[in-house]
Formats: sequence, C-alpha cells, structure tokens
Amino acid sequence: MSIGGEEQACGWLRYKFGFRWQVVPSSIRSLIIGDGDQERTQGFMNAMLGMKKMDLAELERAYSVSE
Repeated sequence: MSIGGEEQACGWLRYKFGFRWQVVPSSIRSLIIGDGDQERTQGFMNAMLGMKKMDLAELERAYSVSE
C-alpha cells in the first residue's frame, strides 16, 4: 500500500490517518459459513491468519483439504 498506509493480517488495511478496513472476496463467505463443518472452517481460518493479502486459491485449498 502506498502513501503512508500499511497492509495487515487477514486482508486488513490501515490508512495513514488510522482508518481500517478489510478487503474480502465475496466468495469467502461461502467458505466460512458454507456447510458448517468445523474442521474445514478451521483449516480455512488457519490459512487466512497467515496471510496479509488473501490468496483465494490457497484458502480454497486449505478449506477442502479435510474433505
């Protein structure tokens, strides 16, 4: 990010004046609440917590590993 802002974990951004927002691809909602499978959701969350910029392909892979 430019002009004094910074990227933070899980797709969050912080503007140089302190405003924060999260960039979330619309398809992520189905991964988080899709089928209610706790193990798959935990795999997704573990992968997301290690990211700054969300990698949708990697998140989908992490979600489907426990299938």
